[in-house]
Amino acid sequence: MKKAIAILLAAALIAALLLAVSAEGEPNAAITVSPLSQSEFHKGDVVQIPTYSVEGVSEYTADVLLLTPNAEIFFLSHEKNGSITYYANNTNLYRASFCVSDTSFRAEMKGEYTLRYVVYDKEYNRTVTEVAFTVD
Repeated sequence: MKKAIAILLAAALIAALLLAVSAEGEPNAAITVSPLSQSEFHKGDVVQIPTYSVEGVSEYTADVLLLTPNAEIFFLSHEKNGSITYYANNTNLYRASFCVSDTSFRAEMKGEYTLRYVVYDKEYNRTVTEVAFTVD
C-alpha cells in the first residue's frame, strides 16, 4: 500500500513539474545565415564569419561559436537585441595567430570546421543553424 501511494505521489509530482515548465509565447526564431565568402579554404586562410539575421521573435540573444577540427570551441560573438560583443579578435582569449578581426579568423589547421549560430528568445527557446566547411 505504501509503495502504491509513493508511486502515485511521484507521478503527481512529475505531472506538476511538466506543467510548470511548459512555455507559451512566440514561435521559434528563424535564423538566416549568409553564404561563406569562398567555397574552398586552405590552412592559414582568413575566414570571414557569415552574417546572420533573426526573424520571428521580438527579443532574442544570439551566439556564434566555432567548432574546430581538434574539438576546441571558440566563442566568436554574442548579441542581445542588436548590441553585439565580438570575441574573435581577442588575443586575451585566443592565440594571436587565430585573431584577424572582429568578423574573421585564421583557419590554423586542416579539417572540418563548423560555425554554429544559436538564438534564444525571451522564454529561452533555442534555434540552431550550422555552417560546415573544410580546410585543406
